[in-house]
Amino acid sequence: MAEIKRRSIDSHFEEQITTAMIMSTKFLTEIRPLYNPEYMKSSFAKIVCYWCVDYFDKYKKAPKNSIKDIFLVEANSGMSAEDAEIIKDFLSKLSTQYSKDQSINKDLIKDYAFDYFRKRDLEIRSEKTTKLLELGRIEEAEEQFLNFKKVAFQTSGWINPFEFKEIIQVFDEQEEMTFTLPGALGTLVGPIERNWLVGILGVFKRGKSFFMQEMAVRAIFQNLKVAFISLEMSPKDVKKRFYRRVTGFGSTTGEDVFQFPIFDCVRNQDGSCTRPERTNQIRLLNPDGSKPEYDINMEYRACTYCRDRRIRDYVMTTWYEPLEVPQFSYTNTKNHVKALENMYGGNIRFVCYPRYTASVSDIKKDLFLLEQYEGFIPDVIVVDYADILKPETKGEKRNQIDDVWKILSSMAAERHCIVITASQGTRGAIYKEDVSQDDLAEWIGKLGHVDIFLGLSQTLDEKSENIVRANILAHRHRSVDEATFAAMLQQLDVGQFLLDSHLKRKAR
Repeated sequence: MAEIKRRSIDSHFEEQITTAMIMSTKFLTEIRPLYNPEYMKSSFAKIVCYWCVDYFDKYKKAPKNSIKDIFLVEANSGMSAEDAEIIKDFLSKLSTQYSKDQSINKDLIKDYAFDYFRKRDLEIRSEKTTKLLELGRIEEAEEQFLNFKKVAFQTSGWINPFEFKEIIQVFDEQEEMTFTLPGALGTLVGPIERNWLVGILGVFKRGKSFFMQEMAVRAIFQNLKVAFISLEMSPKDVKKRFYRRVTGFGSTTGEDVFQFPIFDCVRNQDGSCTRPERTNQIRLLNPDGSKPEYDINMEYRACTYCRDRRIRDYVMTTWYEPLEVPQFSYTNTKNHVKALENMYGGNIRFVCYPRYTASVSDIKKDLFLLEQYEGFIPDVIVVDYADILKPETKGEKRNQIDDVWKILSSMAAERHCIVITASQGTRGAIYKEDVSQDDLAEWIGKLGHVDIFLGLSQTLDEKSENIVRANILAHRHRSVDEATFAAMLQQLDVGQFLLDSHLKRKAR
């Protein structure tokens, strides 16, 4: 039984390596000096990898879609029917998985390849060494050992920063994956890169799970693969929330009208704006300065002329517009989700655990199974949320939580992906207008393990107006201003966490 499992894992690695050779020029550039056709056990991998290496040597790039043309030529040039059928099936599956220029986690597969090459090189040399010793050819046997040490050093990860190729890698953005958020929120956060751990701090019922789902959805819209791990919701609830987000459907009858928040200007609402481009000449506010209840029959209209043109006269506030949304039904949802899959691919997977029953080790195990049986390697892993993961060790709760965040950070680096998770704020933070670093529950040392920590704040008035604010509490790679917020408009009744956003700086 152990032998069967080992072959299955080897086959998995060979399939991943072959995929990366087809898809990534950078991957081929880095492994070409080490690649030996003997490393591949399966016939199909030997054949396709040979095509990739030969193509790369001639054109200095990965074959990508050209692999289909190579196969058609080679299939009619004496290839066995069995190999042709296996390769055809493999390329067909690959075409489905990467039909929309989807990302490939080449850095993780490179790590797999280097480990696999070392293992296979050692196996091959061990067999040769044994045979040479049996024949009494001791010097040749010693040479096998010395040559293996060269391979082991080349795959060890040591970097010489004075080599030209190392400088190129810093500035060559081709094939590099970064994840960005839209609008003002994206301006605030900036690009998020592989190997980063991103934390979100918020108190009870401020939308941390919605925020993480939003980041997951935005990632699949950028052709990134996402693994979403829920530690507190049932599979049905996770799916329902996801379907609402990607469809925007929320009506129970198909005839419901929802109030959607939109940006407006204070000067438009109080009537103090004198610009000729103003949308209307009607004052909205009551004599005491309060906003009236929204009425669909009002003639008042919001104005964002200055906001759209970045004119300083704009002073942010919000108002509403009515929108009819389709019924949240089986047929509507099925058709919309199918169209989404055709556009972006099936780039998200969910797994749900009961609270406090799953550890990071459990997550790693299931990620490996996802890779092995579906060939699905996530670029983004969302863990909802870290503070309710089962500790890996015994001891004080503070130390256990610290270990969890350390392990999540190392998982991001080991898997060359983005890991996104959240932390609960303290009880005292519930009554604060803005969350800060001091509001991290249990252990503030979490800040030391993240690359970005975002704060999620919302007053009662903002909640009633469908506004939530995000700011940066910590950023490992640049300086931040905690007083700058991205105000986000949302309509959670139809699953929409981020309709629009606007940067706003609060006076200290």
